[in-house]
Amino acid sequence: MSAPDGDASAKTKSEEASNASSTVLRQEAVDQPSGEISQWLRPDAPEPVREMARSAERAIDESHLVSATYIGPLPPASEFQRYEATHPGAADRILRMAESEQELRGRVVDRSHEVEKWRIVAATTIPLFGLAVSAFGYYLGHPGFALPLGLAGFIGLLYKLVRPSAG
Repeated sequence: MSAPDGDASAKTKSEEASNASSTVLRQEAVDQPSGEISQWLRPDAPEPVREMARSAERAIDESHLVSATYIGPLPPASEFQRYEATHPGAADRILRMAESEQELRGRVVDRSHEVEKWRIVAATTIPLFGLAVSAFGYYLGHPGFALPLGLAGFIGLLYKLVRPSAG
């Protein structure tokens, strides 16, 4: 049953229901960060929630996160100095490690190009070989053998032409 539009008690109840389902922290707390979380609590917030807010405030006051990031295989020069000061020879080891990683990546790329070339050769040669054997079988008078083999070779070549990246 719905209440009539002019019924004030129905509006008040719906407002209470929407407030009850809202979050404990007001939206402004997210928009305007502050060290005092408890100031953003609703007045009727339960005591366990208030205690959690106070403990979060203490944690915010006590904790500081420091992070430094860089992109690339080598750290910045200032970090090299720190590594060298902490552990003599560390900077040279880091450089050697980066050089060997770069060399390994180069070998992997070269090898993958070589494998790709052989895949292309095989994807072309095998269907052509099937067509040649099929033609020879037909020439010898074995059309039952030649037809499926020729069809398979033709489909292989057609697939390679339609989708050249497949092999």
